Amino acid sequence: MTTWFFGASSDWSQRIISKLDGQVIQFSRSKNERRNPDIDSITVNYGPSHHAKLWIEEVASVQPKPDRVIFNFNTTATPELDNDMLTDVQEQYKVFGSWWENNKQQLFFRTLLLNWLSNTHNYTGDVVHITSQISTDHRSEYKHLQMYKTLRAVDYEIIWNNRACGMNAYGICPASNRIPQQWADYIAEHIQSDGVGKHWLYGVAETEDPDVLTMIKYNDWEKE
Repeated sequence: MTTWFFGASSDWSQRIISKLDGQVIQFSRSKNERRNPDIDSITVNYGPSHHAKLWIEEVASVQPKPDRVIFNFNTTATPELDNDMLTDVQEQYKVFGSWWENNKQQLFFRTLLLNWLSNTHNYTGDVVHITSQISTDHRSEYKHLQMYKTLRAVDYEIIWNNRACGMNAYGICPASNRIPQQWADYIAEHIQSDGVGKHWLYGVAETEDPDVLTMIKYNDWEKE
């Protein structure tokens, strides 16, 4: 089993990597941008687009073909719209576009890389997107998170497109930072379990026993 892990430099990513079986090839930004600069990781050029293309042709193409690809990108803080947008509409327009400007390179890189794997290697392996389940929650208490929910909804479309191309793609939402290392262990175990990918999105949740975790599962939408 060979895993390509993108976004490898955080402590949380390193915890998951330590629990994965087989060979894990780690990818992250340049050393001065990594949270853990001393990890054994291959530098990735996520953009602009022509740089990403060159990186795939010159670096990704010489790596062992993956059986599993994991993306854990830091999206940074996502600015949200004011309740009264008309007060300063020009500033609100900037905010409205900032989620895209701040994340378009990693979103395009994921799309480009998986398109290349599909077209070049007929890739049908696992694709794990660490994301959020919040965009499935339409309760009014989250209406102030429109831009962040919009960003995560793009993740969903990438997942669905991967699945339409024959990949075993799905998202996992860590959901909480209360016990991050324990949740990392649980996610790593889930990633390697039989039948994973039957659902397109999973969310980690606590039970009445604080030491026992469970997975919320989201079924594929089907037209009746």
